[in-house]
Amino acid sequence: MARYVWTGKGFVDKHSGLEMHKPYAGQICKPTIQGDIAEYVSPITGKPIDGRTAQRDDLARSGCRVVDPSENEMKFKSKRYAKANNALDLWTGERD
Repeated sequence: MARYVWTGKGFVDKHSGLEMHKPYAGQICKPTIQGDIAEYVSPITGKPIDGRTAQRDDLARSGCRVVDPSENEMKFKSKRYAKANNALDLWTGERD
């Protein structure tokens, strides 16, 4: 794999001096860096989870997974509460 260095004008191959290939429209693809998660207590095991590695291990041990926010559909059981939040269309009809 080629290694690139910044020359002030652009990135060039460290050994050959050739300009780096730009994949699209002259843009350089940058890596996405994702920060670590804040410490929390596992609701299943009760142990402190202090990072992504600990979270991954805890989830694997307990047979769980992280729920995607799109999987949780907001619903209201109370008509009064749904009306107060201008969300009567999300009322389930269970309670008045």
